Amino acid sequence: MLITTTDHGATAVITPRGNVDHEALPALLTAASSGLPPTVTHLTWNFEHSGFVDVAGLHLLDQQRQACRIAHRTLTVTGLSRQPLRILQLADELFPAKHWRDFLPSSQPLTAF
Repeated sequence: MLITTTDHGATAVITPRGNVDHEALPALLTAASSGLPPTVTHLTWNFEHSGFVDVAGLHLLDQQRQACRIAHRTLTVTGLSRQPLRILQLADELFPAKHWRDFLPSSQPLTAF
């Protein structure tokens, strides 16, 4: 798993390349928790190079939602291909109280505070 983080002042983009699964989750969480300066007010997870996301991806997004709320950041998810999009749709259908719809493309960026 290759993970790229780009920082453009108030905006940071984290782009994993490879499957977002249980094996990749620790590295993804580390990438998000280390190195983002406090000046970042908007975080984007770009999954355009991740064709497969399993339940670990849901854990990642749930954790990132909480972390962004604490840090007073907005959170956006982009680049969802067919399979990652479908897992988010299924999660939203099965567990609507978790607000997985916030991460779907038709949603506006999630305001974390």
